Amino acid sequence: MFKGIIPTSFIALAYITGILPIKKIQTESALNNFDEFTMLDASNLAPYIGFTEEEVKRLCEKYQVDFEKVKCWYDGYLLDDYQVYNPKAVVSVMTKKRFKSYWSETGTYEAIVPLIKMDFDG
Repeated sequence: MFKGIIPTSFIALAYITGILPIKKIQTESALNNFDEFTMLDASNLAPYIGFTEEEVKRLCEKYQVDFEKVKCWYDGYLLDDYQVYNPKAVVSVMTKKRFKSYWSETGTYEAIVPLIKMDFDG
């Protein structure tokens, strides 16, 4: 993808996001020399994976949305020392002023139903 003289002459660093892992295949792979940061090992990129709690507090103030309710609905993930909130959910609740499971709109219904039916909280 970034192999060769022309791309490497003007690309010093590339940041690629996505949900599927990129497979490193030997030395001939176009992407064989990169660092991977994941939800399980976010390292120093943890505060950039989503909105931090401080950012959500400021957004709640700006858009007059109850932070405690946002925290209850969308408290997200604890990555290293950061409580990280899903950007889709936070932006949606700020603009629509309606609390609901916005993440369920980001995938096919067939893929999400089994997860909803797990009902870990009873």
